[in-house]
Amino acid sequence: MWTTNTNWLNHSIDECDWFKQSSFSLRDFQSKFIPGYFSEFQNLSGAPSCHNDTGLYMHLWLDQNDLEGSIPEELFLLTLLETLSIGRNRIEGTISRRVGQLTNLQGLVINGHTKAGTIPTEIGLLTKINPNMKGTIPSEIAVMSNLRWLSMDDCQYSGTIPSEVGELQHLEWLTLFNNNFFRTAF
Repeated sequence: MWTTNTNWLNHSIDECDWFKQSSFSLRDFQSKFIPGYFSEFQNLSGAPSCHNDTGLYMHLWLDQNDLEGSIPEELFLLTLLETLSIGRNRIEGTISRRVGQLTNLQGLVINGHTKAGTIPTEIGLLTKINPNMKGTIPSEIAVMSNLRWLSMDDCQYSGTIPSEVGELQHLEWLTLFNNNFFRTAF
């Protein structure tokens, strides 16, 4: 059950006109609590879902929309996506290894109530990304040299945080609230 699914799967309407949230990762809401939150995406408020010339999806924002189930494999066919935000939904299951096909992705939000399992190592193929995401952190995260935000709140994950997180020179924001991470002995 979606809170808002206006025009979704209505084949008489172009999919670029199907519903999406008005801003990336509910930026306006988040910025009230964290000044500057996703400020580089500020110009995306109200951005069209699809590229004007190609008609292909660039921005898919469905935060807090009461989505449930697993992330459909078809999502990873949208290889021109620049931003994907499906946080604060009831998504379950493991994120597909096909996430590595989204090489144009610059922003990814799958946080909040999302229970998306572990993040596959293919996430390291997304070299353009500045994500706010959750899940088990693979060591390949060090490849994401532009990573600025990493949020893994409310995941109930356990294990250790790989030392490669320390190699992220642009990391400005790291939150790990309400998890079961443990520290290894020194």
